[in-house]
Amino acid sequence: MIRSWRPLALGAAAFAVGALAWATFGARPQADAAASGRADAWTSPLPAPASLAGADAIWEKRHPWGAPPVDPATQAPEPVAIPVGTTLASGKLLAVFLAPDGNVLRAGPGDAIAGGGHVDAVSQFHVSWTDAHGTKHEQELLADPLPTQASSP
Repeated sequence: MIRSWRPLALGAAAFAVGALAWATFGARPQADAAASGRADAWTSPLPAPASLAGADAIWEKRHPWGAPPVDPATQAPEPVAIPVGTTLASGKLLAVFLAPDGNVLRAGPGDAIAGGGHVDAVSQFHVSWTDAHGTKHEQELLADPLPTQASSP
């Protein structure tokens, strides 16, 4: 039975030694600190924030995130349908156009195309069309690079 009490006695003795050491050397609040009642104003150790007037002036000149203002004259043109090939349907050659929204349009001479304009002529490897602004375009398929087009959202 004494063997079962030994760990308990050692734990109690260690607790008693720790309590005695804390009572003798432990930190206590200073008696005069509570009694003095001084109300020292707390101040931030950091300096006051710098003026942001210079940054605000730059922000007013530019768009958010540092992008330069967009000039309406330099905006990308509206995307239009571009010719990507030709096909034969009912014995008639048709131009195959890729519309800005991803749809495929087949149009013959005189037919309207997406984005305005119409097809002028279609041959096996050649498509000519007039856009909505009245500008005439020609595309030699398998020889000319495809016209670039801005992607629509």
